[in-house]
Amino acid sequence: MHLSQPAISQTINNLEKHFGTKLFLRQGRSVYLTEIGQALRPMAQELVSAARRMGETASSLQGEVVTK
Repeated sequence: MHLSQPAISQTINNLEKHFGTKLFLRQGRSVYLTEIGQALRPMAQELVSAARRMGETASSLQGEVVTK
């Protein structure tokens, strides 16, 4: 996932602000999903998979000429 720890923390903070709720519980050095975080997890996984497929499709189409 090529992101630094501070970048991940900032992304989590932004998501929590956006949704207006905590998505993670932080206990010492451990991090757990809240109930809401657990409910959103499958949708987040779908988004990540879709973004990966979009990147793969874009890469495979590079160099192809599209004509009508």
